[in-house]
Amino acid sequence: MMEQITEFFNQMPSYMGEGIVQIFVTLICGLVLGWLTSRYFSRKNEVIRVEGLLLEKKLPIYGEIVKRVGTMNNMCLIASEQVDAALMSLNKCGFDVEKTPTSNQINQIFDDPDEFARQYLEFDQYCSDNKIYFDDITNYPIMFFQNYLAFFHRFNVMFTDAVNGMGGNASSENNKKIKRGLFLCLGILFKDEFYKQTQTLEEAIRKFYNHPTLSHRSDPDYSYEFFSAEDGYLMQRLVNTIAGKEENKPKVMKLITMYAAMGVIEG
Repeated sequence: MMEQITEFFNQMPSYMGEGIVQIFVTLICGLVLGWLTSRYFSRKNEVIRVEGLLLEKKLPIYGEIVKRVGTMNNMCLIASEQVDAALMSLNKCGFDVEKTPTSNQINQIFDDPDEFARQYLEFDQYCSDNKIYFDDITNYPIMFFQNYLAFFHRFNVMFTDAVNGMGGNASSENNKKIKRGLFLCLGILFKDEFYKQTQTLEEAIRKFYNHPTLSHRSDPDYSYEFFSAEDGYLMQRLVNTIAGKEENKPKVMKLITMYAAMGVIEG
């Protein structure tokens, strides 16, 4: 049988043998190319599907962050005598703050220290729970804003510790009013900067919305050098804020101590 097949092929013209070989080679190449193409597009479709699922997760998360930040920017009016008392305290502590037509307008979140603490803690927890979905465009701006808000929460804790440490009762109703006076000072002092920081965060999220398919995520840096080193990303930005500047730290401490002393005397 093999001899007959061999004889058959030997009797064929050379061009027919070459044609059969070419057909065989073309068939093998087509099968290999088809397999590679199928694998490539199958993988690409899977990547697109996963990116779509991540995008569906990200959009409501970023929307919620913008909503919470927008709530922090709600303004309220405070009485003229409260403005005068706050400005007097600020200037007494070394801050050069003048009264303007909008001095009686502050972020509503500064009108109630307990409400500030609640919103900060909820915002910080929400961002921490969803940080896996943040990309390079939004991750560091959100992280910075979390640490910026932590300044004010720290001031709240420092006041409480100072009052209790001097023998007072920080939880008394009178001391709550005094702490509100402290936060009115902070609201006036930080009003413009606070708004600027919220706009920076919202701008980063808008940038993501404009280019959602180009966003990606590098491994985040949670090292000491990033968070606490003087030349790290976070500290370099925080030292440019009012509370972070070296020359303002003793002024803020003096302001907190002054109100804490009032709390001990009057509380």
